[in-house]
Parts: sequence; C-alpha cells; structure tokens
Amino acid sequence: MADKSYTNYSRTYLSLASSLNYEYLDPDQYIKEVQGMINEGTTSPIIKDNKVFKSLKSIGYQTIHFDTPTSSCKKIEKADIFYTSEVKGQEINIFKQKLLETTPLPAICELWPQEKNITKESYDIHRQKILFSLEKIKETTALDQPFIAFAHIYIPHQPFVFNAQGEEVNPEYPYTRWYTVLDGRDINEYIENYLQQLSFANKAVTELTNYLLTNSKEPPIIIIQADHGPASRIDQFDKEDQTQLKERQSILNAYYFPDQDYSNLYESISPVNSFRVIFNKYFQTNMDILEDKSYHLSRKKPYELYEYFIQE
Repeated sequence: MADKSYTNYSRTYLSLASSLNYEYLDPDQYIKEVQGMINEGTTSPIIKDNKVFKSLKSIGYQTIHFDTPTSSCKKIEKADIFYTSEVKGQEINIFKQKLLETTPLPAICELWPQEKNITKESYDIHRQKILFSLEKIKETTALDQPFIAFAHIYIPHQPFVFNAQGEEVNPEYPYTRWYTVLDGRDINEYIENYLQQLSFANKAVTELTNYLLTNSKEPPIIIIQADHGPASRIDQFDKEDQTQLKERQSILNAYYFPDQDYSNLYESISPVNSFRVIFNKYFQTNMDILEDKSYHLSRKKPYELYEYFIQE
C-alpha cells in the first residue's frame, strides 16, 4: 500500500493517458488530450493505443479491456478482448439530460417527471456497467496464456448509485451534475454518500481480489489504483486556492506481487512509475524511475497545468 501516493493528473483522461504510457505528457500532447475531450468528448488516442498494451502484446500477452460508463476511457480499440455490457441508450439519455439542463423547458413546461425518468435510466445503466465489470473480471482466471486486463471501474467515484450494502441508490439530481462546489450541493451530503459507496466498493473489490488470488491458474500481478481522489470541496474553476487539493490529488495505490517482494516500491510511488517498476522487475527492462509529480488543472483554464506541491 503506497500510503503517500498522489495522482499525476487530477483529471481522468490525463491520469490514465500518463499511467498507461508510463510517462508524463509533453506540452503538445497535453493540449491535444484536453482539446479532444473538450471538443469531441472522445477517448484519448494514447489511451486507446497505449504503450503498456503494445509492450506486453509484443511478447505474447493477450490484452483485455472492460467497458466503462464514461468517454474518458471508453474502449481500447486494439485490445484482443473487449468486454462490454452492451447497454443501449446511455449516450442518448445523457444527451437528453444535458439538453434539458441548457434550456428553460423544464421550468416552463414542468418537464421534471420526464427529466427524472431520463436520469433514473442513466443511473441504471451506470450501475449495470459497474457490476458487469466487477463480475466479468473473474472470467480471466480461466485463460491459459499470459494476459493483461485493464478495467476502469467507476466506483467509488460519483454519481453515488450504491449504498454500503450494494443496494441501488438513485440520486434526485440530474445524472450529469456530480460535484458539490460546481453544482451548489451540500458537502456533507457528498461525503456521506461517498462513504456509503466506498464501503460497498471496499467489499466488492476485496471479494474480487480474493477470487483472483484463489482461482487464477498462475499467481497474478494485481494493481488497484485510483486515477484521482474525491471532489467534495474542490472548486474546479479555481486554480489559485490549493487548500483543498490534497483530497483530489490523494489516491489509493495498492500492489500485489506473487513473490511478495516489494523492495522496488515505495510509499510515495505514483501511477506514472507503476509499470516502470513492474517491467523492470519482471521483464528485466532498465527504465528510470521518474520524479513523482502531481498536477492540477481548473476548468477556467483547462489548457494550463499547475503543479500541486505535496506537503505532509
């Protein structure tokens, strides 16, 4: 457990692009990543065609990717196996939701019942995709050849759609409004709902990990890693106030190695170095360990990165 680990980037599409390519984004590539997400909402090209998958595939590994509810990491197109729950209509529901939010129609025409129905459908789809990935990952234990499986599971991330027992929760606010400061919601409500869903996530991931360790044909390497932290207090439009960034930048970063030799890991290792350590240890590469840095960006100036200086 890397107890002092921080994300390298505070937004998903940058964090995963960095960790799956075991390097920081250069300025030109960073601009391309941000432009792609703002203008198109598409999956990052360097997530789709990442170095981790390419490196392992070149030495005979099968590559596996699991569907995610968001466009930040929708599909690694060159994966040998792509698991999807094949839920239809999510994109349409979210489009309808955003359309309603940007017009006066809900207030003028009293369309809240329709809006609420669209939101309920979106939460159902979101919940189904999470449960699908948690269950389907178990099927990898039946594979004979070496493989890498990557799943970006949207939990305990908002929206909060599970309580501590794993029972469904359907928030009263629209599907696309997830934050507190940004959307004017109560911070205490966010924290309580986050903890409820976190409790379920802990149980689900522990059960999954135990299953993999018990049933895998070969002892697996397992990484359980967040792309960023929660966002109960952070103002995503404010770059100047870094007082609340520790919550956003802090992450869970846990590793399991079959030989349980963790001498090359350290308590502040960040995702950019995860595969550098693993490739050096298991595939005799000689990659440098990079300085662990953590960057934040605001929605006000999305093309600018600000380094978060970690203070313990």
